[in-house]
Amino acid sequence: MVFEQATDDTIFQRPGGWQLSNSDRFVLSRTFGTKLCRYARKSLKLRLLMFMTRFLKELYLTGFTIGFRLRFPQKYGGGWGAKMDAGKGVLIVSIIMLLILKGAELYLEIFIGKQFSFDSSIWAKIAILLLYFANYYPLIIRGYGIKFEREFNELEKARRTLLVISFGAFVLGSITLTIFSNSAYQHFFHLN
Repeated sequence: MVFEQATDDTIFQRPGGWQLSNSDRFVLSRTFGTKLCRYARKSLKLRLLMFMTRFLKELYLTGFTIGFRLRFPQKYGGGWGAKMDAGKGVLIVSIIMLLILKGAELYLEIFIGKQFSFDSSIWAKIAILLLYFANYYPLIIRGYGIKFEREFNELEKARRTLLVISFGAFVLGSITLTIFSNSAYQHFFHLN
């Protein structure tokens, strides 16, 4: 069965029970092709994959929104403007990604059994800049982050709360991953 065409992001209730929005149709067709999109209603795995993809995307955009809205009071030097706020949002997301990548790098070194750390080289600085601009492009230039930040207050309160709490848990998990991987790294290579 082929999905109906629609002009907006409305949700259609199908006779089978679950709902599929146009944005979900787009994600499915772009990710898996049109044929798999046709059978998504019947596949629990594809529905879970769609849910997780959408949730991780919203979590990523929530991190940008939190960074964008973090402001110092005017008397402490705050109020830098929209460009600086957007840069702070990208910086928050980039720092979280850097923590995850650092933890993964340390575990990869343990798995391979050889040290090749980027800590003090020019490559580390290049990687940090590339990571920042890789996040800057979709969030600022393409406008996905700015659009989500404007629409964030319009989300249901329960959904906003879930996203903020989930992002906080994600940040704590990233920090924990980096700390434990550093500890395991030092133990494995006898750096204590």
